Amino acid sequence: MADAHSAGERVQVRLTYQLTGVPGSVARKLVRQARDAWVKRGYEVQGKDGDWSDPFPSVSMRTPGDDFWMTALTGVLDKAKGEGLAAVSVTSPCFAAGSASSGGS
Repeated sequence: MADAHSAGERVQVRLTYQLTGVPGSVARKLVRQARDAWVKRGYEVQGKDGDWSDPFPSVSMRTPGDDFWMTALTGVLDKAKGEGLAAVSVTSPCFAAGSASSGGS
């Protein structure tokens, strides 16, 4: 899923990937892998880092200076089976308001 909206002089574009039917332990590992990969690329954790003992943690990160955001989270869809989803969203407010519409979709 992708969307774009204007925030003043810049347009924010967000892309979200969701994996459903993921066992809680696997979803947690996927979120942790996303977090670790983005830390290596210079993102900083915003607020509290994920509670990695929780079967469904979340983490929000951003890069200083250019404000790229990444959120990785898990959630319960079927509590009885311990299955849920793993989702990663990336938000990029780096486009001038007129440039997002000139490229086409």
